[in-house]
Order: sequence, then structure tokens, then C-alpha cells
Amino acid sequence: MYLGLLDRLGEQLGLEDELEDYWQANSDRGPLLRWMGALREVVLARLSAPIVIFIDEIDAVRSLPFSPMSSSPPSANATIVAPMRRHSAA
Repeated sequence: MYLGLLDRLGEQLGLEDELEDYWQANSDRGPLLRWMGALREVVLARLSAPIVIFIDEIDAVRSLPFSPMSSSPPSANATIVAPMRRHSAA
């Protein structure tokens, strides 16, 4: 799941190779630590503007035992909101 999210993030930000390299170079870490490290060390290190990442995990919530809606495996989608630019007052 984390690698899939990282792939989508890389595609949208043009950082596919860098994120894949980070993921492979840190194979001794668990998926969550690799995801967080990739965000910190690759994405944030290369962007000069703030970024917003929205992760929709409704499928994961629906698959929990208290939900009668679905028994499908959890999945998540990431949407990258374009980097925000600050506007100076004229």
C-alpha cells in the first residue's frame, strides 16, 4: 500500500526515480518508516513550496469489522494538491 502511494506521489511530482531509489535503498525499514522517510528526505527536500497530500482511506475504514458495507481489502488513494504559492499584498 505505501509503495503504491509513493508511486502515485512520484508520478504527480516528477520524482519517480528518486522515490524508487529511496525505497530500495531503505529496504531494511518497514513500509511506514520508508514512506515517512521518503516524504521527508526526498519530497520535502526537493520542493520549495508547501505541499498538501490528501489520502482517502475510506475503503480501509469500510473493511473494518464494525462496517457492514464491504469486505474488500483496504486500499488508499493519494491526491496531490498543487504546491501553494504565497501572494504578496500589492
